[in-house]
Amino acid sequence: MGGEAIATAVIAGASEVRVGGVTLTVAEGDMYCLVGAAREEVDHEVYAGRQDRLSVTIRYGARDSTT
Repeated sequence: MGGEAIATAVIAGASEVRVGGVTLTVAEGDMYCLVGAAREEVDHEVYAGRQDRLSVTIRYGARDSTT
């Protein structure tokens, strides 16, 4: 759903993001991007934080229409 890659910039707040078996904390000013297998094949999710988080997520790049 929606684009070859996903990029998220955290504007305010913090939370944890899990990509496969790796969990990282993202906070104000951080940006992360998922492309390729990390985007398509590996489970990923954003956990609820202890505080509100404001972020901007952009999905970009054309996807191959044959898949």
